[in-house]
Amino acid sequence: MVNNGIRPNGHTFRYLLEAWTVACKPQRALQVFHSMKLHGVEGESFHYGAIVDSFARMRTPEYIHMAICFLKQHPIAHGQYAFNAILSRCVPEMKPSEEDIELKEIIKENISLAQEMVIYFHEKGFRYEVLEKTHWRLKKSGLNWPRTVRY
Repeated sequence: MVNNGIRPNGHTFRYLLEAWTVACKPQRALQVFHSMKLHGVEGESFHYGAIVDSFARMRTPEYIHMAICFLKQHPIAHGQYAFNAILSRCVPEMKPSEEDIELKEIIKENISLAQEMVIYFHEKGFRYEVLEKTHWRLKKSGLNWPRTVRY
């Protein structure tokens, strides 16, 4: 694209980030994100939110932690989209079977990370809404919600 004289803009990067996010390639999404400055494009909230989402989609404690750290480091990413991207991926929609001990451990770690995130942003005074289905799944899994969260 650049070789053909076409200069990418914010929308170009948005769609590239979304593509790598949906493909579950967070490192590639992060590379695209960092290349924005090389092309003179300033990141907007949806660019930052896409990075949060790309990490959260991996659903492992390591990547959930990376998503939360990225969210904390970049206030522009704070928003309903980013919060829900993380929280909705901490617990699968289907309850794991009794035999799936590994998945249960991952969920337990993810719930712990989600609880730390919710408390952190509550203490910072953030108010946001969580999708009702996500709220219910996390509450059922043991997450304690502060009053600043609506659903």
